[in-house]
Amino acid sequence: DWICVLKLSEALTLRDNGINKPILILGIIDDSPSKAINKQIEFSCFSLDEATELNQIAQQYQSHINIHLKIDTGLSRFGVYPDQAVALIRTIQQLPYISITGIWSHCTESYKADQTFTRLQLDQFKSLLMQLEEQKINIPIKHMGNSAATTAHNLSFCNLFRVGLGVYGYWPSEATRIITQEKY
Repeated sequence: DWICVLKLSEALTLRDNGINKPILILGIIDDSPSKAINKQIEFSCFSLDEATELNQIAQQYQSHINIHLKIDTGLSRFGVYPDQAVALIRTIQQLPYISITGIWSHCTESYKADQTFTRLQLDQFKSLLMQLEEQKINIPIKHMGNSAATTAHNLSFCNLFRVGLGVYGYWPSEATRIITQEKY
C-alpha cells in the first residue's frame, strides 16, 4: 500500500515517473521539502528542530506536511528516545502545519538467532504506544517491523510493515527462517 524510500530525491523521482502510492521517506532530506508538498510524500522526523523546519516550509505554501516520528528503541542512529517521545509529540502537535500521521521504530537485531534485544525493542515501543493511548494521543500509523521482525514476531500492534527483502521472497537470515519455521 505504501512505498518507503531512503531519500526525498528518490520519492520525487518516483512521482515524476507516475508512481501514485503514498511514499514515506525513511531518512535523508536531500532536496527541498517544498517539492513534496501536495504529492502524498510523508517525512520521517527525528527531532523538534526538524519538525519546526518542516512546519515553516509548509506555512510558506499554506499547506500541511505529514510526518512519522522515529522512536529510537536501540538502533541509535536517529530518533527520539521513548521516555522523551510523549513530550515531543505534544510539542509537535502545537505546530499548525505539521500532522503526525505515523510513529515508528526499527528492529536492530531481528535477523539474529538471539531475539533478546528485539523483544526489548518491541516491548519499549509497545509501552510507548500504550502511554499514547492512555493520554488520548492518536497517531494512526504504527510501524516497527522489517522483514525479519515481521516474520519472526507478533506485530499485531502495528498496522504498517516495512518488508524489504521479504517482498522478493528472501529470508533476511538463516536464523529468521529457522525461528519462523519453529514458530509455525
